[in-house]
Order: sequence, then structure tokens, then C-alpha cells
Amino acid sequence: MANSVNRVIILGHLGQNPDIKQNPNGDPITNISVATSESWKGKDGEKQTKTEWHKVVLFGRSAKFCADYAKKGNQVYLEGKLTTHKWTDKQGVEKYTTEISVDGFSGDFKIISCKDKEDGSIEITTKTVDKHNAAKANSYVKEQEDLDLDDTIPF
Repeated sequence: MANSVNRVIILGHLGQNPDIKQNPNGDPITNISVATSESWKGKDGEKQTKTEWHKVVLFGRSAKFCADYAKKGNQVYLEGKLTTHKWTDKQGVEKYTTEISVDGFSGDFKIISCKDKEDGSIEITTKTVDKHNAAKANSYVKEQEDLDLDDTIPF
């Protein structure tokens, strides 16, 4: 069988506060929903918007980080893989749920916030899981502040 890739990248907004639980081993698992939207002008010239909702499950350090720092409405960037689960409902009907799985080793989760500064520049703050210093209890958050972007970037 040939090699394959199962990789999903999402940039969107949290639709609810993170829901953290623990698996039987005590490891954290966090569930979130992330909205992505696209806009265009219809044939009538009116603005049209379509929003997709993505079910996301985070594991390990990513789950803990998300639960500790993310809040409804935050813009987030995540990388993970698609996972589909088969289950049977109360009426005996087989159903499927597809979700994005993010773990602290092969996935990525970042909280991104942007705000306009008084001088006309944009301040971007990113909080992310620090994969390289996992042994340090308080080192899994890095912040990048006061990144000034020039006017050539169209956002």
C-alpha cells in the first residue's frame, strides 16, 4: 500500500468554552467546536456567508493547554487528523461521527488574537503548547507580542 497523509488544518473561532474530561488513565481530553466561515457576493450582489462547524478532540498537553487558556470566541489554529467513529443510537441505528483529533506530539493547537493598536499597526498574540520543553511544568505557554505588520499584508 502506498503512503498516505491524513492532515487537517483549521483556522477558526471557538463556538463554546472547552469541555475537559479525563480518560480512564487520568489523561486530559478536551472537546471543542470550531467555526470556519467563508464569504462571497451572490449573483444579486448581496454578501453571502457559509459557516462550517468542526468537532475537535484534543489529547494530552494540547487538551490541558486548551482547557486552561481558550475561551468561546477565541480565534484558534489547529492541525490534526480526521477520525471517524461508528456508534449505535438508542433506536439501534448505526451512525458515524467524524472529528479532528489533535494530540501534543503530531498535532498543533494555538490561540491567536489580533487587535488594532492606536498607531494603526496590528498586534498579534499567540499562545501555543511548547513541545520542546514539556518537562518544565510552567513552560508550555509561549507568547509573541507586539508584532508590527506593514501595510502590504491584506488583513
